[in-house]
Amino acid sequence: MNKALVIGGNSGIGSAICQRFTDADYNVYGTVRDANLSLEFTDGLFVLDLTDTESFNRFCKDIESVGAFDAVIFNAGIIEPQPFGEYESINIDNMFCVNTLSPLKLLNKLVKAELIQNTGKVVFVGSIASVVSKPTSVGYSASKSALVGAIKALSLSLAEHGILVNMVSPGPTKTAMLDKNLSPQQQQEIINTIPLKRLARPEEVAQAVYFMGSEMNTYITGQNIILDGGFTSR
Repeated sequence: MNKALVIGGNSGIGSAICQRFTDADYNVYGTVRDANLSLEFTDGLFVLDLTDTESFNRFCKDIESVGAFDAVIFNAGIIEPQPFGEYESINIDNMFCVNTLSPLKLLNKLVKAELIQNTGKVVFVGSIASVVSKPTSVGYSASKSALVGAIKALSLSLAEHGILVNMVSPGPTKTAMLDKNLSPQQQQEIINTIPLKRLARPEEVAQAVYFMGSEMNTYITGQNIILDGGFTSR
């Protein structure tokens, strides 16, 4: 049976990704940052704090017991919006650590330990902030844009192993986190800027991630797939 690893599986999108791969009869292993959290739709659960070196090293050791994965999904991410000029260095450091540097370091470990199958798939969940931005998102856009360059180089580097590397970049998505951070009025203002006149659903993002990360994808690599209801087409 095929195996999938979902880094950051407890969010709305992460949970939907776990469910989608489970529905396709994958054995799914997921990570959470907090040991008190649980995950549905997974065969194994690991605690992983991408900002903590000890947690990172422990996970790299523990994951070896599972064996090689057919799909590895990097979904963990943080955003700390703030006007430029008011950033504390720690804000930018944290965003780059979680969104960019730690995922790349982890992928390097997985490849080196042969924990990704030849012909396996790697998918990063990015953001439309990699192609468009706003004044308070300098650090977030920079961290996600860096991944666009990274997947291009990774697709070339890992092609000899038949490993395909891509990114799926959703626009605003209807999750509990969005509801927590934005009022209904603020959400409607965003919806008014989207040609399809609605937010993305986590299941739609998961479907795109599944396609790129499953056996359905046989030739697409090095691409940033934008899933935004037409927002960036304006």
